[in-house]
Amino acid sequence: ASTESQGPWDSNYMVEDDYSWFVPNKHGAHDFKFGFRYNFTELRRVSQINENGTFTFNTDLPFDAANPRTYAERFSIRTGAYNEYIKNHTNEAFAQDTWRVTPRTTLSLGVRYDLEIIPMDETGNPLFKDPKAYPVDRNNISPRVGLTHALDAEGKSLVRAGYGIFYNRSILGAVDDAIEFAKSTTSAVVMFPTNAADPGPSAGRLPTDPFLANGPVVNRTLLNQLYPPGVPLKNDGTVIFDSPNRQQPYAHQFTAGYVRQIAAQLALHADYVMMRNRDMFLSRNLNPAVRVDTSRTGALTRVDAFGVLGEAYKQQVYLFENTGWSNYDALNLALEKRYSRNWSARVSYSLSKSRGIAENQADRDTYSFLTDQNYDLWTGPSSVDRTHVLSIGARTEIPKTRGANLSTTIRYMSGAPFTIYNSAVDVNRNGELEDPVPVGTYSGTALNGMQNVKFDGKRNGARGPDYFQADVRAGWHLPLQQRRTLELFLDIYNITNRANFDIPILANRDQRVPSTFLVLTQLYGGGGFPRQAQAGVRFAF
Repeated sequence: ASTESQGPWDSNYMVEDDYSWFVPNKHGAHDFKFGFRYNFTELRRVSQINENGTFTFNTDLPFDAANPRTYAERFSIRTGAYNEYIKNHTNEAFAQDTWRVTPRTTLSLGVRYDLEIIPMDETGNPLFKDPKAYPVDRNNISPRVGLTHALDAEGKSLVRAGYGIFYNRSILGAVDDAIEFAKSTTSAVVMFPTNAADPGPSAGRLPTDPFLANGPVVNRTLLNQLYPPGVPLKNDGTVIFDSPNRQQPYAHQFTAGYVRQIAAQLALHADYVMMRNRDMFLSRNLNPAVRVDTSRTGALTRVDAFGVLGEAYKQQVYLFENTGWSNYDALNLALEKRYSRNWSARVSYSLSKSRGIAENQADRDTYSFLTDQNYDLWTGPSSVDRTHVLSIGARTEIPKTRGANLSTTIRYMSGAPFTIYNSAVDVNRNGELEDPVPVGTYSGTALNGMQNVKFDGKRNGARGPDYFQADVRAGWHLPLQQRRTLELFLDIYNITNRANFDIPILANRDQRVPSTFLVLTQLYGGGGFPRQAQAGVRFAF
């Protein structure tokens, strides 16, 4: 839950109809399905985030008016509340046939069409001659094909494969950034100084910026003079432009698998999964900076590097475009014992690799310098990439206890990737203090700091802690008369009481701050908590 006043709120209206038609004895049995869906969404975005302003300090010492080092070195604030409506029309249609060619072979054929229309006002965007000519991607046709074939008459061995193209929905909360951070606005998020921290406090001098000189107190009089409330002005903060060529991201997905029954109640599964995500959103900075030196406080000069802006802007100007990609490959293995002789179990293992240059629709390439996007450094593992995942689940009924049972779930995951950086230096002088540190092994010096972390010098080139959790349930199921049952159970989560930490938060990946560098502060969401237990009773009638 957010502690700040913000939206969004949305209203959704949908019309949908599906039709099925089974046709036997036409060179095999056919199960036809057709359908369409129309969805209208109206999204209201309201934001008052940072209207009270944020002061950024170079130290955690208490403020002392006589000590220049305790003064803030930068100040940011939203100049007014943001309020916006955006509409989205999505149209979907599909047709498919599940064809039972022979008793041992089934072929699935299908096609789908997706059309997404998001009306946008492109006023002020130099890339649009007509501000009403917002982009619409109309050629999103996605074929699907699947095959299953039993290798023997008994059906003990089965091969399966499938291929399809899948189009993603555009997230309105990402696309509408081109409206919230437009060229002209009454709600800009501005920085003082504009492009870099005031060099005074870190050098033991008083800051010279008027919003910092009097200490951490917001100068509302000066702010209202520069940005009169409710008056649209050119955005002095970050600007985001939509692209005339914006398209819906899509993915090629291919799977191939083999299933073998190796005993009466025991089966082995092996599947290969390949995904190739293309046309993913990755924003490019059209107004990059060149810093005078590699220091974090050095002056910046903004450049219209691609020659499309035609005028000066004070901060970054991002273009929302489809230049991103990512690849995913996985081998999934499973051994499944179906319920018999009072117990069942399943062991599954995944060996996977996911890497690319984009993963979220609001991603921005911050490693670029002028027109060079530096994709060699930006290419790396996806943030959710975990090479090894092992899961074990089992359940047993205890004989001669009239309903007592035990079950367990055990899960292991190798560490997730993250980037180690040093904001004390701007290596490529592009004005972004996120450059990765050199290749090497790094250790934190503070309490709970990670030790001997290997880093390859690129985005997401380090690995966080691994994850292990075992959960256990003990229960008793007692049948009563007239279909009534009584159930008692005791659940113990994380029975080994292992602390499953998530990767260091963004600030704790910064080598410039030894007191927090590589310090683990938060547990893995939804499953990293200390040992917990709960007991329950359920009466069914």
